[in-house]
Formats: sequence, C-alpha cells, structure tokens
Amino acid sequence: MKRAYSQKFSSIFDDMAKSTFKKYGFANIKIMESWRHIVGERLSDICWPEKIAFANDDKTSGILHIAIANPSFALELQAMENVLIGKITTFLGYKAVSRIKIRIVMMPIKKNMPEKKVLAKKDPNPNIANVQDEELRMALESLYQNI
Repeated sequence: MKRAYSQKFSSIFDDMAKSTFKKYGFANIKIMESWRHIVGERLSDICWPEKIAFANDDKTSGILHIAIANPSFALELQAMENVLIGKITTFLGYKAVSRIKIRIVMMPIKKNMPEKKVLAKKDPNPNIANVQDEELRMALESLYQNI
C-alpha cells in the first residue's frame, strides 16, 4: 500500500517539477537532475545549469545557460564548451544543446564559514634543543628559523 502511495506522490511531484523547469527553460529535466553525473564532480562544484533557450518550439540545438561562481574558471569552462556539449549529447542521446553561454554570478560570503587558520610559528626543532654547545645550538636555531 505504501508503495502505491509513494508512486502516486512521485508522479504528482514529477509533473509539478517538469512544469516548473519548463517555465524556466528546462524542457528536459534530466540535465538538471543529472548535472553532477554529466559534467563530473569538479565542474558541478563550480557551475550549474540555469536554463536552456530553444529557438521556437524546437527542442534541439538550444543554448545552455550556465552560472559559475568563480570568474577564474569561466575561461576554462568556455574552452571546454565542445566537451560539455558532447557529454550532454551522449547522456541524452540527441543534440539538445549546440551552444553554451556562461554567466558569472557573485555568491554571498557565508558568515558561518570557518576563518582561515594562521599557522603558528614553529618552535625550534626539539633535536636542536638537545645540542649541548650553546653557540652551535644558537647557530642551528637561527638556520632553522631562516629556512
């Protein structure tokens, strides 16, 4: 009984999600759902699909709009355009995307992010502290600190 109920809920949810994604340009929800699988973990961490713009009602050869938070990776992403289009085409089984348009978005800095830790100055090497000759120990400590 629970299974039938969950199947009904999932079909209702899928219908709502599809209409919402279609409203924002995602005629094919598979790209949004499987973005990490399509482009890989590294790229999915720095960019995400926003919408696909199709000419008329044609569902092929669209322009995929991708948002990226780190501007330094935008050029790299642009250079990978053909690779990304190939991955999307392979995943879907048809050429849904023919171009990629990149938009750099500024992400707000999270206030709960941990602060960068400042490395504490290292104490002199404990092996140096065991040196009996004071001049030699001071020279070794100076060398150790300069290195």
